[in-house]
Amino acid sequence: DDWQFYNRKRLTELQDIEIKLWEEIVDRKENPTEKILKFIVLPPDLQEEKTKLLSEAFGNWTKVHFNNFIRACAKYGRNEHNKMAKDIGRPVEEVEKYAETFFKEGPNVFSSSEMERHMKQIEKGERRLEEIQRLTAATGQLINMFNNPW
Repeated sequence: DDWQFYNRKRLTELQDIEIKLWEEIVDRKENPTEKILKFIVLPPDLQEEKTKLLSEAFGNWTKVHFNNFIRACAKYGRNEHNKMAKDIGRPVEEVEKYAETFFKEGPNVFSSSEMERHMKQIEKGERRLEEIQRLTAATGQLINMFNNPW
């Protein structure tokens, strides 16, 4: 799923190599079925690349986490990772990494209409936050104009 930011193209290429190598083993009549749970077909360098690609993605993020991320960006602003983490239910460091990936890689991963929809929602929330800050500052200035406002 797109929100997990897997490098699908490269992982698919690695999977194709892995299948080809597996089929070669089967054709040679080798029988790795006894140790199949630990059997690694890919050469070490490709296996390391595959493991790295899998670890860089967000496989433990569900659609619910993603939707909560978008809502939290709109509610608190895209840089308020501490507040966002509480709403999303993920560690702050992970939310920071996800936010960086979303804003950097999102336009390449999501369709333009999807990304535009997500960004409109986030920007609408950020404009609302700016308006609240502006009104709060103006109210503070008005109150400070009087010696005893109450």
